[in-house]
Amino acid sequence: MRKQAWKNRTVQSYHSSTEGKIEPRSKLVEKGRCNGGRIRIESQKYDYGFNATNPVVTQWTLLDFLIRKANQTLHATFDLLQELSLFTPSQSLIYDGLTSVTLRDGKTITLQAYAHTGQGVLPIHYLLDDRGWPQLVTNSILSWALSG
Repeated sequence: MRKQAWKNRTVQSYHSSTEGKIEPRSKLVEKGRCNGGRIRIESQKYDYGFNATNPVVTQWTLLDFLIRKANQTLHATFDLLQELSLFTPSQSLIYDGLTSVTLRDGKTITLQAYAHTGQGVLPIHYLLDDRGWPQLVTNSILSWALSG
């Protein structure tokens, strides 16, 4: 994973009614900045910061990383910024072998498994097909079947 520097960012979100009126309590403006590995996040109700010692990624960028870099020697270390707010350092993504999956029609396919483990997360497994595309993501009692 490559370190990428960002200086400032602003995220704004809100919920609107079917008539298009903004629900005032749903408005959120969050600002963030990064300088030398120190990340600071601020909104109307909170202000916190943390120090990143590894490249920082979100849970959404891990699928893209796997599509581009998956192989049997993969061992990536990173810090995770979940939902762009919850910092969980010292994460790891490693190749975890092959897994056979029986499909509804009785056919069996073999998928490459990659395990995401680390401080503050339940293990997540990403299962990729023979083209290197993620097909299944398992996490505790919640799993996803992807289509593309």
